[in-house]
Amino acid sequence: MTAHANSLNDSRSMPKTSDGQIAEQLFQHYHQKLLEMPQVLELLRSQGIDEARILQKYMGYSDRSLNKVLPCARTALGGLVRGRLQAMQLLRRSGHEAFAGCVVEPCFDLNGVVCSACGVRFRRQASRARPSMVFWYRAGIYYAPFEFLLAKMGGHYA
Repeated sequence: MTAHANSLNDSRSMPKTSDGQIAEQLFQHYHQKLLEMPQVLELLRSQGIDEARILQKYMGYSDRSLNKVLPCARTALGGLVRGRLQAMQLLRRSGHEAFAGCVVEPCFDLNGVVCSACGVRFRRQASRARPSMVFWYRAGIYYAPFEFLLAKMGGHYA
């Protein structure tokens, strides 16, 4: 974790925190959740992705727990954090995570800032018509194509 790891809950540092740092903290949360979920790790192993690759690619899992770690939406800090996540389209207006239920693989730019991500839902819910893959790109100009290991497994390329 970087020095900005706690700023999602720190009212003093949030105004100085860049969108890239906020996105990084979100993906840190997802990465930590994946490492705590043996059933998802086993699912990835069955797909040919070992723990070394998970650590190298900084993969994570969105287990829908983000709302529990974010400040309450009714507070100034909670409104600020959630508003910035919504502006980056990482959080929907409803408050739900864009990558809910996905194994997530972020990509980083040359400065080490998260600039894109691919999420894959391995388990489909019959009651909801949701895409099995979710792609997110932070605004900017990118000089190289993104290569997501998860997207290649699904036969898709970004």
